[in-house]
Amino acid sequence: MAISSNDKYIHIFDKYLNLLFNGQEVSDEMKSEIDKIVILNRKMIFNDFEENDVNYRLAFYIQKYIEYRRGFLSILDFEWAIHSYNQSEYDDKAIIYLRRNMPVDNDFNYFDITLDKETEIIYLDQNILSNLYNQKYSISLEYFLMLCSDKVLFYSPNHLEEVNRFPSQEKKDDYINFISTLTKNIVMLPTVEGYFLKKEKPINSLVRVNKSIEASIALQKQYALQRENRKFLFPEYDTQEHKANINAKSFKLNLFDDLDDITFERLSQSARGVLANKTPKFPKFSKEDFKNIKSIKNRIEFIHKVKTLMIMMDLYGYKTDKKVKDGALYDPEHLCYALNSDYFITDDNRLNIRARQIINFLKVDTKVFTYNEFISYLEQQAVACISTNRVRGCATH
Repeated sequence: MAISSNDKYIHIFDKYLNLLFNGQEVSDEMKSEIDKIVILNRKMIFNDFEENDVNYRLAFYIQKYIEYRRGFLSILDFEWAIHSYNQSEYDDKAIIYLRRNMPVDNDFNYFDITLDKETEIIYLDQNILSNLYNQKYSISLEYFLMLCSDKVLFYSPNHLEEVNRFPSQEKKDDYINFISTLTKNIVMLPTVEGYFLKKEKPINSLVRVNKSIEASIALQKQYALQRENRKFLFPEYDTQEHKANINAKSFKLNLFDDLDDITFERLSQSARGVLANKTPKFPKFSKEDFKNIKSIKNRIEFIHKVKTLMIMMDLYGYKTDKKVKDGALYDPEHLCYALNSDYFITDDNRLNIRARQIINFLKVDTKVFTYNEFISYLEQQAVACISTNRVRGCATH
């Protein structure tokens, strides 16, 4: 497929913007080249072009470049404009992909299951699942399964995203079979009303995951950009002194409650997609309203609150990574499943403490453990049950 002139122009613009926004010197030759592109395509700012993603982006670049050159935008304002455009584009793409590949009835092949009210359920973070699959723990998988034999392990559609990382079909099949055996094909599926446990083979769930993979990638890229908004919206929280203060080991699990109402509102509004200096488009929530998790009527609202809290921590500079790992982009999704479980097991220190902050704030009953902590916890449960002759449901050696 031939590359259009406008594609080439965008490529040149991207190189220019990368140098400009990173404080590097831009050569006179490149400046001249950008000026020529603007002169040749200036009419595009009046929407005189064929509608497609490439032309929309070029028109936006030209418009903001002219504003910058005329002194109407600072370099930071220019960078924020491009940054915001990228977020909006990924959001639009996700919606288009989702509408184009909506699951149909034939894509579902699950069965209802019934659990006793006393049965506890366990959600494993992706790092735990991968480590178990790769046999990286000194404690055997068999011993782990024996200890939690009275509980239910389940997988989520997000666990299946990992399948596409394997280089061969043989490895993919092996990983899917591992999940199937580990969870006994029990999956937690999202619906409009909430999250429900069903029985479905991972290979069948994977069909739906693959249909929405483009939308998933777009949403993860959007989330990666959202996590960088602190630089533009809250520069006061982007200092090393601030980060060192709030990330101190002695910091208690009351991050959100310790925020004053004005700061909480600013962070939450910005996390929900509203610019800090614009009139809010969403209704305002007090901390008490926000944390009233029991008032949530559907899954979308639940996800929205969890993701908002995660992005608020990014904006506030709390437990942020210098470089965002691919797996971290799925953290909000995994956390939504975790908060609908009795136990969340993760060896990701950053996600561990973030999950505890959200759980403490929302007053959710989910317990968070590392893998080794959970093994010790299960062993203590087994000993306690045996010592008090309450052997029903206890793992036996």
